[in-house]
Amino acid sequence: MGDYLAHKPRNKFGKHDYAFADLGLNLGEERERFAGYQARFDIASEVMS
Repeated sequence: MGDYLAHKPRNKFGKHDYAFADLGLNLGEERERFAGYQARFDIASEVMS
């Protein structure tokens, strides 16, 4: 995996930023929707800027 990623540099084709709103999604609703999954696998929510 490391070798594969080493040959696929981040932002090779430019940087792409997306927001939940750009996709028609609501951050609060999606966090609620996946809360059980996050709790089960002890996954912290990302800090959104």
